Amino acid sequence: MAARRRKVKIILIVILLVGITFLHYSTELKEHLYHLSYQGLYFLPVMLAGFWFGLKGGLETSLSITILYLPFTILHWNGFSSGDLNDIIEMVLYNTVAVLIGGLRDREKTMQRRLHEAGRLAAIGKAVSCLATI
Repeated sequence: MAARRRKVKIILIVILLVGITFLHYSTELKEHLYHLSYQGLYFLPVMLAGFWFGLKGGLETSLSITILYLPFTILHWNGFSSGDLNDIIEMVLYNTVAVLIGGLRDREKTMQRRLHEAGRLAAIGKAVSCLATI
């Protein structure tokens, strides 16, 4: 069951990446506002991957976006214009968000595992102390 859910999540992330990338490449460059919206949409799969799969999944997704979006940026390069700078900053932000969300998720999982272990040890200690008093 868990493996199936994992596959569904991965497929959803891939569909989002391919769909947003398709929108970028199929929309004319003069439709600048659409492209800005598509850039913002890229944060959705990055955040989902970070929440679902931690640092590794978030980084894999953000680096995939960088690889998919970089050719678009290079094809429409205007000599380091404000739009070009915006594209570069967006790619850096995708990776930064992936590190932050994925790192926090991994940290949360570690804390939950430690709390569970501490609770288990406390229960064992209580049981042993009860047996010792008998």
